[in-house]
Amino acid sequence: MRIGIDARFVGPEGTGLGKYTEKLIENLAILDDNNQYVIFLRRSNWDWLRLKSKNFKKVLADIPWYSLKEQIKLPKIFSNQNLDLLHFTHFNVPVFYRGKFIVTIHDLIHHRFRQESATTRNLYIFKIKRFAYRHVINHAVKDSQKILTPSNFVKDEIVRTFRIDPAKIVVTYEAAEEEYFRTSSKFKVQSSKFLEKYNINQPFIIYIGNAYPHKNLERLLQAFKILVHGSQSEDRESRERREGAGLPDYFRDVELDNVFGSSFFKLGYQDIYLGLIDHGFYSVIVCVVKRGNCRLFHGW
Repeated sequence: MRIGIDARFVGPEGTGLGKYTEKLIENLAILDDNNQYVIFLRRSNWDWLRLKSKNFKKVLADIPWYSLKEQIKLPKIFSNQNLDLLHFTHFNVPVFYRGKFIVTIHDLIHHRFRQESATTRNLYIFKIKRFAYRHVINHAVKDSQKILTPSNFVKDEIVRTFRIDPAKIVVTYEAAEEEYFRTSSKFKVQSSKFLEKYNINQPFIIYIGNAYPHKNLERLLQAFKILVHGSQSEDRESRERREGAGLPDYFRDVELDNVFGSSFFKLGYQDIYLGLIDHGFYSVIVCVVKRGNCRLFHGW
């Protein structure tokens, strides 16, 4: 078979979706030398994947995620490769693509959270994008050959929401990636120096992920305040600092140290994997809606 994989999310910019796609491709390259794979990448992540297997081929698809170009121009790029099957690792399947495809749907969080507070666009444009999202995910669910999900909870939620045959959905559990199991002395020395550099004392709590409202970081900050200060209440000065910093409406560009002092650090993708994974820590996820879909590890 000639199988395509939409790998435009691969790399740090794609965060969890990027890691999922990256590890999927890397391990398929180890396991499968019979099928032919076409990997669609953007210019920005072209060199991120080093594919040595002869049955893996890179094709440029430099189209932004969630864009009009994705819907209009991307189907032709895919169709030009004469694929037997195409794997989309997220719900954003172009509605005009007519080839056979499977899709991974990680959760339905966007169905539950409207996220007006997260948008920087005009509210009417936001509503148009919400309408487009509904149309795109309906197409992904209804027209796919199979749907992959990371848990039975998500499977059941998709069945309830879209009223489809449960047999169409395959649960593919995710694994913790290899960075969690590094034991070399060289890596331990490297990570110890990292903690020293940032003056991070053990034990510490780490959150890995985006800072959007649906990630429930407001509750994380509330819980941390209770843990450290023994109370969720805040005085007027603290509240004014929090509101002045933009919390909790949108966390992505907030300087958390203005709110909680030196107790918070914002670190980059490589910082986390080089410096923190090997040490004992509390990894935290804040679950409200994702009751049965709380994934602790940054895995694939």
